[in-house]
Amino acid sequence: MSDEIKKLSYTAANTVPLKLRQHKNVPDCNGKIAPIHIQLNPTNRCNLNCEFCSCYKRDKTIEWDFDDAMLTMQTAALLGCRAVTITGGGEPLLYSKINELIDFLHDDLHIQIGLVTNGTQFGKIRMKTFEKIKWCRISHSDNRSFGPQYKTDLSLQVALLNSVDWSFSYVLSNSPNYKKICDVVKYANRKGFTHVRIVSDLLNTDNVPGMESVRNHLKCSGVPDDIVIYQGRKEFVQGRKECLISLLKPVIGADGNLYPCCGTQYAMDPPPGDYDSSMCMGPEADLYNLYLKQKCFDGSNCVRCYYDEYNSELEMMVIPLEHKEFV
Repeated sequence: MSDEIKKLSYTAANTVPLKLRQHKNVPDCNGKIAPIHIQLNPTNRCNLNCEFCSCYKRDKTIEWDFDDAMLTMQTAALLGCRAVTITGGGEPLLYSKINELIDFLHDDLHIQIGLVTNGTQFGKIRMKTFEKIKWCRISHSDNRSFGPQYKTDLSLQVALLNSVDWSFSYVLSNSPNYKKICDVVKYANRKGFTHVRIVSDLLNTDNVPGMESVRNHLKCSGVPDDIVIYQGRKEFVQGRKECLISLLKPVIGADGNLYPCCGTQYAMDPPPGDYDSSMCMGPEADLYNLYLKQKCFDGSNCVRCYYDEYNSELEMMVIPLEHKEFV
């Protein structure tokens, strides 16, 4: 397997939807698109104030009610949910019930779990609970420290939890710190991380340099970039009226509402700095009806869509055809 194809294991935006093509339950036995991968924003609280934050205007006091979370995820599991990504919004490890949420998803619902975190709050999660996570992606950027103490703390965590697939997501600003990027990639190579995703600041794509500049700096510095995924995000398309990915991998916000995808907060022009009410598909209690009626999101007003390949693939997978045996 080539390194470039293997990297498709770790991303979905602006990629060939290989994971979708290999999935055996799309469509499901009822011919419907199920919420196989749900992205959860359990809290809007955060201990950082990142310049690139796409949810900087959110109400940071809002947190997902845990009883509602259990009911919703029980329904999701019955509908076919097999994976969740716990992410933000805010910093998910600041969710008051983070251990209970992960334990419930893993132990009771047998759902696979991924975690996106800023990497500063690992003390909030019990070691036995952390072991139930399949992968952990740590957010980094030009504006964050990558000093000795940070490396020491992270190295300890990685050593203790070698069953977890570790990775970085590095946000490239309009003033790239190429030395830090090199340090991050070297560290990831040394520690056996699965990948380093380098992505443009989505609120400032016009002023962020292209990914080729990063590639060239790594090459000139002698840093192997085999595990690097370059996502410039400068290329996008207008959203589709029938946004089928909103049925496959919806977002549940800390407010308990359903949203079409993790790009919701920057799909409009200008980006609203939060999940705009016009993007809401309804409360979490509507999840079953959305599935039953296959009521997908109307994405025609989305100025920026990075999942068009997925929507194209889903459209081909659910369209009714005759003589399907005659392949």
